Amino acid sequence: MGYREYLISPVNGTVVLKVQKEDVEGLEVGSLIRLKDLVNIELISMDPLIGTISDHDIETLRMKGGKIIQWLSGDGIQCKLEFPDGEAVLGNAEDRSLEASRLGKTVQFERVGFFRLKLEEYIIGSYTHK
Repeated sequence: MGYREYLISPVNGTVVLKVQKEDVEGLEVGSLIRLKDLVNIELISMDPLIGTISDHDIETLRMKGGKIIQWLSGDGIQCKLEFPDGEAVLGNAEDRSLEASRLGKTVQFERVGFFRLKLEEYIIGSYTHK
């Protein structure tokens, strides 16, 4: 199994990350979450959503029944996912996942499926399989 390196640069001691609204619904101040493959966060505010680093141990999260959520640093790249039934979803994706070298190739969007990438006015992923 490999590893990934993330470059996350704080500005004035703060890091801004994006998470899906659905992933934090039902949580409350004091909840422990894990930013997938990164760090555990204790929520200290819900509106706006603010957390502080708790620790790095995934076992701590498991013992406390915390939730692992996807996250995105920066703004990402605008991307449209097209499904066989004609549905299209516009959103942001991780910059590294959509590098030009991946155009024409199939990549995985976690929790969604696999998509072949092409470039039009923005990156478009055409669904291939689950």
